[in-house]
Amino acid sequence: MARLSGQGTVVGWARTFTTVAVQEIPERHYGGEIDFIDSLRPGDLPMGRVEADAAGWGELFSCAAVGRGARGLVIDGLVRDLRQIRALGFPVHATGSRPTDALGRVALGSPDVPIRIGEVTVTSGDLVVADDDGVTVVPRNVAEQVIRRAWTSRGPSPTPSGCSSRAEPSARCGRASG
Repeated sequence: MARLSGQGTVVGWARTFTTVAVQEIPERHYGGEIDFIDSLRPGDLPMGRVEADAAGWGELFSCAAVGRGARGLVIDGLVRDLRQIRALGFPVHATGSRPTDALGRVALGSPDVPIRIGEVTVTSGDLVVADDDGVTVVPRNVAEQVIRRAWTSRGPSPTPSGCSSRAEPSARCGRASG
């Protein structure tokens, strides 16, 4: 999984979803997906798992998510319309892209259920931090404690060279972190 769109650090609260493979186009096109996106609140970060060879997310879902205040998207699956999503500035971490639409191939299964991405179980309400290095998930029951500890142990800011300002001039960066 890698960042495909957006920049900087994205922080939000997970809103999980699963998908199911379908063989027919449903009567209400994208009905479950639309309902899920319409339920997003400012600060939410949709996280899902799509087990299909079709893109489970694209420009229209991104536009709607931006309009509801979503922070970005983390999807263990494919997305489409990357040029348009990048133009929106909508942060996306995904396994790749493909132009194939989800309609008639994959549909929303269940919202707000625990999902597994890689070796991590994610539950709606977990804290999500995503940047160029990847995605970190903090369980909601310890999120406040982790945030407090991160702020108090933050330490000095790095210097332009990337070494800690507490490093001796002749010290190597690897030794400065201790």
